[in-house]
Amino acid sequence: MLPLQQAIPIDPQQYIPPLVSAVTTVVLFVVAFALIYQLGKYFMTQAVESSLEYRDFDRTLIDLAVS
Repeated sequence: MLPLQQAIPIDPQQYIPPLVSAVTTVVLFVVAFALIYQLGKYFMTQAVESSLEYRDFDRTLIDLAVS
């Protein structure tokens, strides 16, 4: 008589390195994305503001475009 299910030993230790790797990748992606986003936002805001000031736009329109 054969058993319906055979016990397969599951070793939780085998899942730890891939899990740590995945979490590390996600954290690095989020940090890199946030840093690049903030730097891009800062430089684009400065570029838009200076170019509109150079073209003598009204200050209200410049503030609206920058915000």
